[in-house]
Amino acid sequence: MQTNLAEWIKVDTDDKKPSLEERIKKEIINLLESLKDYKRLNEFDKELRRHREDVVFSSLGLDAPTIIEWRIMGGLVQSTTRKLGDLFEKKITKEIIREKLGIDEKILTGFGYKKPEEGKTGNRKGDQKAKEHTRTLDILIPLDSIKDPLKQEAVRRELERLIAKRHRDINSLREKQSTGRKKKTNADKYIDYYNEKFDGIGIEVRYAYNIGDSKRKQADLDMAGVLTDPHHPRRLNPKDENRYLPVMLVYSTVNLSNHLSSLEQRWVVLQGKEAFEFLKNITGFDLEGFLRNNREEFKEITEKSLRDIKRKFSSDQETLDGQADGAGAGI
Repeated sequence: MQTNLAEWIKVDTDDKKPSLEERIKKEIINLLESLKDYKRLNEFDKELRRHREDVVFSSLGLDAPTIIEWRIMGGLVQSTTRKLGDLFEKKITKEIIREKLGIDEKILTGFGYKKPEEGKTGNRKGDQKAKEHTRTLDILIPLDSIKDPLKQEAVRRELERLIAKRHRDINSLREKQSTGRKKKTNADKYIDYYNEKFDGIGIEVRYAYNIGDSKRKQADLDMAGVLTDPHHPRRLNPKDENRYLPVMLVYSTVNLSNHLSSLEQRWVVLQGKEAFEFLKNITGFDLEGFLRNNREEFKEITEKSLRDIKRKFSSDQETLDGQADGAGAGI
């Protein structure tokens, strides 16, 4: 009887656990609601005073409240961009793959490599050994880590589909190049993975690729090299001699095309609809449909946060103007 009761309690508890969709939705709402809590929004009056007292900004008319709002909102956009990166990598894509494919967290996030930091050595006097920087992959999917045979087969089919598609795209690029239609693109720089054996997929996740940092781009190219070389000397786990197809998911289509073109030489880059389709093919989760279905609710929350921010700016400005009028009347 006690065993039956324990089993009943376990089932009842599991039933109350939020679904994957509910957890993702909550994470997105939390981020959108937090827009109005950006700490620099409380510095509007301070920044306005600083600019009005500064000779350069005040003389050029760049101490206007609208300018200050733009500066603060620029910081908010940067902060939100970083949070969106974490959201789409850790709270959405990684969580979907972990739950749907049943891959252990240590395997999912345990791949990476070490690279010496340029111009940096150890702290001890006379120690010339270079310091090492560790870079980890966002998501690793070894085929043998998927215990469900049907799910493993789904990932294998997607892996083969991507390799075949890349092969066709490179051949098409070579053909266009030979006829002069793609003069600026060298097809020989693109690595064709056709007929090569892969043991899984290595994934980097970007909600959008808008960072024009050459070091970041080089780090991504280096990661692709480590993923495809089973005997790479800088792998974090030298016992892992599997080869992984490098796949970069970029959910947005608003990206720096030049950087992505360079990455495509080694990465299978999937942008926009292709990224959503890849995730759906290997997990069954329709993230694009999920976002579209909740679009109106998400937009309403964002618009409310922006209205709250606008009201705060207006209130702070009125307070400052009132203080200035009071000071002028007292002269």
